[in-house]
Amino acid sequence: MKRTETKPRPIAVIAVGKIRANIWQTVNERGAFHSITFERRYRDKDGRWQVARSFKAGTDVRTLIEAAARANDKIINVTMGVESWETSRAANAAMS
Repeated sequence: MKRTETKPRPIAVIAVGKIRANIWQTVNERGAFHSITFERRYRDKDGRWQVARSFKAGTDVRTLIEAAARANDKIINVTMGVESWETSRAANAAMS
C-alpha cells in the first residue's frame, strides 16, 4: 500500500508582486512560534512557473523588503488578535 504524506503548508502567504512570503507556525509546549521564508516566482523559457530563492538587487530586494514587512505585520496582528490567518487566505485566493 502506498503511503501518502501531507506536505506541510504555510499558515499564510503574503504575495507582493513576484515575491511570496510564506509564514510558518510551529507549536510546542512553550507556545506558538512563527518564521518566514521567501521565494520569487518566474516563468522559464517554456512558460512554466518556477520558484527561486535568490533575489535580484534593486527591484526584487525592494519587493522582498515590502513582503517581509507585511508578513511581520501579519504575525503581530494575529498574535494581538487584531486579525486572523483566514484574512490572508481570502486575500491570496482573490489574487490567484
